[in-house]
Amino acid sequence: MNQRKLIVVGFFILVFGLPVGWYLFLQAFGENKFALPVIEKSEGNCEEPQGYAVVRLDSIAANTKPNERQRVITKLMNIGEVKLIEGNKDSCKWNYEMSLVDHDGMIRGIYDLKREEVDRFLAEVDIYVLNYRNGTSTGK
Repeated sequence: MNQRKLIVVGFFILVFGLPVGWYLFLQAFGENKFALPVIEKSEGNCEEPQGYAVVRLDSIAANTKPNERQRVITKLMNIGEVKLIEGNKDSCKWNYEMSLVDHDGMIRGIYDLKREEVDRFLAEVDIYVLNYRNGTSTGK
């Protein structure tokens, strides 16, 4: 082989071999781990379905932000593990406008009905559902 062919082969090994090697290394030794921290034990008076994670949404706050409410409802329509509960946070004794309560009754996320907070909720509910389906959701 002449020097030009060695340079071309070395270039292809560098361009294709290094990323493939890195990918295989990460597949073998890497671990994607996203966990939602437990904030506090859930308290409340309103009846909630058993065996589901719950998104508690204050009706009064939701009526002032109908677009954000609709985004939450649309997201939860396709997720069977999470149910939406709307109520008055004063009568139900909830402390927050919107919160994500896991299957064990622990609050995993607290949100306001602002665009940025709803965006964060949409991402965190995906993380929670993925962890729940994989059996890694209980990170107390």
